[in-house]
Amino acid sequence: MKLVATLGILATIALGGVVGVMYLRRVRRKKWADAHLIAALLATALVLAMLLTAPAREGGPPGILPLLMLAVATAIGWGAGKISRGKRTTHDAVIAAHLVLGIAAFFVFLAWSKGL
Repeated sequence: MKLVATLGILATIALGGVVGVMYLRRVRRKKWADAHLIAALLATALVLAMLLTAPAREGGPPGILPLLMLAVATAIGWGAGKISRGKRTTHDAVIAAHLVLGIAAFFVFLAWSKGL
């Protein structure tokens, strides 16, 4: 399960990279953004499944932390257009927060899953 969840998050990051490059080039491809969102939801579900089946342990970050970070990053990415209300500079800042939080969640997930 750990490998599948790790690959799911990596696939989400890779799709996010594709969508990000398109965003910087001002090219809109809704299918790619939808694929990124679906991958994020599936990866978050895999992390939730790992959390629910993981044995209790001492040390390291709590298991709920990567799950919450992924959920917030997904919510920010999904709602970026509504949060920014169409302003490009605000939208850029929201997307930057989405990017940083999503990648940080991946590293926290790796730290948490290392002890499983």
